[in-house]
Amino acid sequence: MKKNWYIVNKLIQSQMVVVMTGSRLAAASGIEVLSELSLGIEKYVPEKLTLKFFHKDPKYLWDIIYDYLLQHRTAVPNASHYVLSEMEKVGVLDMIITLDFSGLHRKAGTRHVIEFFGGLSHCYCTKCGNREVIDSCIRKESTRLTEKYTDKTDQNTPVPLCKKCRGAMIPDIPLYDTPLDIHNLLAVEQYALSADLMLIAGTSLKIGPIGLLPNITKRNGGTVAIINDSPTTFDSKANMIFKGNT
Repeated sequence: MKKNWYIVNKLIQSQMVVVMTGSRLAAASGIEVLSELSLGIEKYVPEKLTLKFFHKDPKYLWDIIYDYLLQHRTAVPNASHYVLSEMEKVGVLDMIITLDFSGLHRKAGTRHVIEFFGGLSHCYCTKCGNREVIDSCIRKESTRLTEKYTDKTDQNTPVPLCKKCRGAMIPDIPLYDTPLDIHNLLAVEQYALSADLMLIAGTSLKIGPIGLLPNITKRNGGTVAIINDSPTTFDSKANMIFKGNT
């Protein structure tokens, strides 16, 4: 009970409240956590989610993306997404920084969201750079997709091909060996610096420089509270930890 009042008081008193969320927040909506995704009999391998490997075997990444596209199209926001949206509406939440690319925060009505890794909305050509809406560039016959995402006229194409040069298309999301969006980096750093209170939910904070944001908030005098069902890299430094499903 004391923990609950502590957070409520912090929410009321804080001038800048920032929430960090990860893919586990979307798990309750039926979207698999990438690190737990199985591709047939093979578990996904993070080292293969690179641009270098994509040039060798583009089908590997697209097999993952097709699964995700279908899950994302059918998923709806869960209670956690709606609670955060309501917090924004009543003025106690200023910004959500999400590592998830499901788009469920926006579907729930949240307006102030930084999708740090982007969303599955576009893809681009690795040869000429042509950028297209992802729905328009998919042209693969697949039992994993609904008819909406199937183009039977080009069913032998193993991966989506560019309409201009026939180069391999790739989802416009950062891979392990591609640079992050500098505008997103600067924006999230500024919010971490300004936050009086940072809430963390549905992420282990293990992914790259984004996991360092709580350190910035705490060093600048802010409070960091973690609401998670599993350990994070910041547990030992957090001001408050709530264990349980997000």
